[in-house]
Amino acid sequence: MKVLLIILLSILALQWLAKRLMPYLILRFIQRQTSRQFGAKDSSAKKEGRVYVKRTTVTEKKIDKNLGEYVEYEEIT
Repeated sequence: MKVLLIILLSILALQWLAKRLMPYLILRFIQRQTSRQFGAKDSSAKKEGRVYVKRTTVTEKKIDKNLGEYVEYEEIT
C-alpha cells in the first residue's frame, strides 16, 4: 500500500512540476527559434529599400564521353 501511495504522489508531483515549467520552457524555445530565424536578417549591413541581385556564373554542362550510348528517338504521330 505504501508503494502505491509513493507512486501516486510522485506522479502528481511530476504533473504539478510540468505544469509550472512547461510554459517557461516553451516560451524560451520559441524565443530561441525566432532569434535564430530573424536574427541573421537584422545583422546585414545593407541599406533598407535597396535591391541587391546576387548573380551566379553560368557553367557549361560537362558530359562524360564514356558515359554511355547515345540513343536517338523518333516522334511517332
